[in-house]
Amino acid sequence: MIILLILLFHRLGTGHSEKTTRELTSGNPVEMNADAVNWELRKHNGDVFIYQRWVEAESGRKARELYAEILSASSPEQLALVIREEKNGTEWLSMADEYRILEQPSDSVWFAYSKFNFTPALRFDLVTRNALKSNPSTGSVTIGINGKPDYLPEQSKFRRLSHFEGRWEFIPAGNHLTQIRYYMFSKTKPFLPRWITYPFVLNELENCMTTVRNIAEKP
Repeated sequence: MIILLILLFHRLGTGHSEKTTRELTSGNPVEMNADAVNWELRKHNGDVFIYQRWVEAESGRKARELYAEILSASSPEQLALVIREEKNGTEWLSMADEYRILEQPSDSVWFAYSKFNFTPALRFDLVTRNALKSNPSTGSVTIGINGKPDYLPEQSKFRRLSHFEGRWEFIPAGNHLTQIRYYMFSKTKPFLPRWITYPFVLNELENCMTTVRNIAEKP
């Protein structure tokens, strides 16, 4: 699901929104875009908040970076395990036909492969390097995600996603709650016009956040 959002969401040129903007008090958590701090609130449903901001993708073209957050009654370690475990991949990546761990160089680093097969014209895959870090002083856990398109040879019928950057943050919020934050950005050019996909994109990102939470909170 996350990868579909990236492929469908961007459009050429610059863009502006009249939605409410919010400046994050936590600083610049997404290192690749540290020059911008203002986010525009695009959707609020229950306890799910979804934001966006415009980032320079290449000369003459900007792309949206997405940021979503939700609270969970589980620990940062439990939430990180949801992302880490291979068996959960096709659940929170709800539109993936395949998700598997390719290699685990250490306890905190793993390479993952996702495949999406929607139609003959919309087949693509993604390879990522995932790095988990814990902060003992705050109790938070983060997972940095970077696309590695050359890690595996491309299959003839699947387009490899050429660029992807993301980050999960699991931050203690008091009262046995954890704030889940997810950021993602890609310079990959879109397949479809934004006006077709925009409502679908926001709904699917919301589903992703609630699914990660629900998996972690299972008894």
